[in-house]
Amino acid sequence: MVFDGDLCFKWILVSGVFIVTYILAMNQVSAIWDLSYNSPLRQVVGLEAGAVAAYCAFRGIEGVQLVVGVILGMAVAHQSLLLLVAQGAGVLVTDKRATVAYFSVFVLGMVMVFRSKGLTKVLAVLSPAVGGALIVSALAFAVTELWVQGLLSSVESALPGLTPQSGTWFEFLQLLWSSHSEDVGLFAGSKYNFSIQGQEWRFDKVADGTLWFLFFAVGCRLQLKRSKAVPVVEAREGLHVSLLEKESA
Repeated sequence: MVFDGDLCFKWILVSGVFIVTYILAMNQVSAIWDLSYNSPLRQVVGLEAGAVAAYCAFRGIEGVQLVVGVILGMAVAHQSLLLLVAQGAGVLVTDKRATVAYFSVFVLGMVMVFRSKGLTKVLAVLSPAVGGALIVSALAFAVTELWVQGLLSSVESALPGLTPQSGTWFEFLQLLWSSHSEDVGLFAGSKYNFSIQGQEWRFDKVADGTLWFLFFAVGCRLQLKRSKAVPVVEAREGLHVSLLEKESA
């Protein structure tokens, strides 16, 4: 009987990755949520993590891209979960099964996108989101700093009652995506802040978020349009034609 050594080694490696990830994931979720050894939820998380890790190892270099998809899916799920909880969807945190299901949808969704060669479209959407956030936070930081330094005194009369609060550029960036960010910006602590149904809305956050969405929408549209407009180059001659013609006798 003849065995394929490379194939056997590959499957041994994949199995090892599955077992190690399975155990680590179960132990980690048990430590975080204080689950018992026989908890079905613990087994589900371990199987999901082990299956994804084993498949990434099996796919080789494509698996590295899938790992990026997993990380991106977890990041998107985490940030969106914070926003939903802030809006009152606390069941996504209190119910552990709902938390696992919520993260699973985002992670598996991103894995499917990367697996279906949708990386170009993902980057076409991700790059305007990141770029727009950097631009908006930099603009907000610059305008606030100029106002605090008294370099915009010519327009102060148009917005009376402002008490701008300066900060680091990262604090302005954090203002876009974190519900627990520092109160910085041009309208910090001013009368322009408002509340809806008892929830306070900071005008800086609303204005920066609106501008961020506009940058994202325009950039995303341009990127997707450009990705679809890539021309397909065809060969001028058939590929079956020999490069060198035979010399006639």
